Amino acid sequence: FNCTDSNASRERCGVPFSCCTKDPAEDVINTQCGYDARQKPEVDQQIVIYTKGCVPQFEKWLQDNLTIVAGIFIGIALLQVRRGSCLGGRTQTVVPRDTSSGQDACSSSSAP
Repeated sequence: FNCTDSNASRERCGVPFSCCTKDPAEDVINTQCGYDARQKPEVDQQIVIYTKGCVPQFEKWLQDNLTIVAGIFIGIALLQVRRGSCLGGRTQTVVPRDTSSGQDACSSSSAP
């Protein structure tokens, strides 16, 4: 994909086909759609390939949907806290303390 004159490859000035925009009229993915894509003017490139990277697009999406994402995370956190408190409460009932001997019910005792 190197775009220098010394590169004689057919993929010169191209991009991987995963960077290509999907043509709704095509049923089969054109794996050669990115060939010579970077030799075109930028306006024409935007028609054929995605010119923005994944990270900036994800950051933009995250900013646009921040309230939804934050709500989901808060909901999951509350479920985890509730689950933890329920499990903690059950542990106390599973292992009752024998108040007469001062030992847990799970402890072995040698007394008759």
